[in-house]
Amino acid sequence: MKTLFITFSIMMLGLAQGGATWRLSESRKAEERDKLWREDLNQLADTLPKNHINLFFKIKEADFRKSVEDLDKKTSKLNDDQVLVELMKLVASAGDAHTTVRWYESSVGLHNYPIGAAWFDDGIYVHSAAQHYEIIGSKITKMGGIGIDEVLRRIASVFPYENDATLKSFSMQYLFVAEILYGLGIAPDARKINIEFESDGKKSSAEFELPAPGVRPAAKSFYETKKVAPPFRRKKNGAYWSDLIPDTRILYIQYNDCTDYKDMPMAVFAKKVEDFIESLKIEKVVVDLRNNGGGNSQVAQPLIEVLTNNANINKKGKLFVLIGRGTFSSAQLNAYDFRKRTAAVLVGEPTGQKPNAYGEQKSFILTNSKLGISYSTKAFVTSEVDEPSMRPDVAINVSSAQFFAGADPVLDAIVSGAIPVK
Repeated sequence: MKTLFITFSIMMLGLAQGGATWRLSESRKAEERDKLWREDLNQLADTLPKNHINLFFKIKEADFRKSVEDLDKKTSKLNDDQVLVELMKLVASAGDAHTTVRWYESSVGLHNYPIGAAWFDDGIYVHSAAQHYEIIGSKITKMGGIGIDEVLRRIASVFPYENDATLKSFSMQYLFVAEILYGLGIAPDARKINIEFESDGKKSSAEFELPAPGVRPAAKSFYETKKVAPPFRRKKNGAYWSDLIPDTRILYIQYNDCTDYKDMPMAVFAKKVEDFIESLKIEKVVVDLRNNGGGNSQVAQPLIEVLTNNANINKKGKLFVLIGRGTFSSAQLNAYDFRKRTAAVLVGEPTGQKPNAYGEQKSFILTNSKLGISYSTKAFVTSEVDEPSMRPDVAINVSSAQFFAGADPVLDAIVSGAIPVK
């Protein structure tokens, strides 16, 4: 899940596809299974430090080796889900958000309960669920009988995060994964969990079970049920698209994925934007990066060039870039380009990606479990001060009340002219 523009992905609401090839207990004796897990652990311990550009920038190598040794000793006492979680913790200890166990790949076959949520300042609220659950808009208070604060603390141990923004964004992707919840001891059962809620002062609970293999439950989102969302909350098809905000001369551009698509290459899209600005006499341009988790930072260059070279738009108060906790990796580099090369005003929340961070991922596969391990190969420095996030010029948060009212105060502030421009 990303920031205020929630991505209602199939993975978040349904059942991950693919076979669970990583389970080494299936059709194996305990001794063989333990041997295979230890082989994978040793492979990870040898390969990751060699391949990563600087694995021990945060954790001491001695501590990393000690964790490997401890896990090697207790592998035989853990089930497969617990071993997976321990491997995730080990890799996460490096503190590099681009270095992780690739649990989300379809070939791994992890399963998600049919529910999605977002983290607001006043709690974790359900924004989507399978159709037979009447819980959208409810606040989560407990999972598996454990308070949500403790649940989040445990979840935070299995993935690397570099700032509070990444913590709030990434944790929602892990929160309903059955194998992770079971491996962390949050769910007492491998295929079901009880979740407790609070709504309008009333408490309730619901039991979630994984569907049968191959079954994908029909899901609904907050926007689909309430139908109060502004048009720019509804993700359109494609990695990038533009539209005129009604009753204005403001061109809104949503850039969701740093990937150059064949059906609409960025160079072609950027030319269309250029033509729109001229033909429609556009007065302001808004580029929304809040839902962009990265990819190739060079993809956006034609768009950045068009906006940089437009003398009427490249002025204070004419060009705005929206950022937030979902602005990650290459998208953060694009935000930096806008800040450095244009007069854009950055509005929203701090970015999920640190300005100075590691990235440009590569990966290797563990021989026995076939789990992928990603690692960073390059250091990126875009700030003289090592800050946890790129901060907006104008900070605007979205509350749970605003979200469920269908409001977008970040975009609304620009449309209304409320953004102070110096």
